[in-house]
Amino acid sequence: MSVLDIHVLGSPVLRQETTPVAEITPELQRLIDDMFETMYAAKGIGLAAPQIGRRERMSVIDVDDQRFVIINPEIVLAEGKQKAEEGCLSIPEIYGDVERATHVVVRATDREGKPFELDATELLARCLQHEIDHLHGRLFIDYL
Repeated sequence: MSVLDIHVLGSPVLRQETTPVAEITPELQRLIDDMFETMYAAKGIGLAAPQIGRRERMSVIDVDDQRFVIINPEIVLAEGKQKAEEGCLSIPEIYGDVERATHVVVRATDREGKPFELDATELLARCLQHEIDHLHGRLFIDYL
C-alpha cells in the first residue's frame, strides 16, 4: 500500500465531474487500499478519488470505526437539516459551518462490486454528502 499525494484547492481535478466505475478490477481494489492508507495518514474520515487526482466515481469513509467503500454512489433520500462545522483534506486548516441533511440513504456499490444501500444519520450522513459532493466537483466552501 502507498500514501498518495492529496490535491489541494486550485487543482483542476477537484472541480471536475467523475466517471462512473464500470468494472471492479484488482487495480481498483489496490487503489481503494491506498486511499484508506492515505486518508488515515492525513487523519481524515473520508477521501474521494478526485482528492488524489483520480477521476473514478468512488470514495472511502471511516466514521466511528466503520469503514465504507462507496462506488458510483447516489443519494436516494435526504431529509432534515443541520448545520455543523466541516473541514476538508484538500482545503487544509479551513473550516466552516455547512447545512446538510441530517438523514440520508445512499445507494452504491462496494469494493467487491455488490450493490448496497446505506442508511445514515449524524456524522456519517454528513461525511457521505461531503464525499459525494467531491465526486461532482463540489467543495464544502461552495456552501459558505
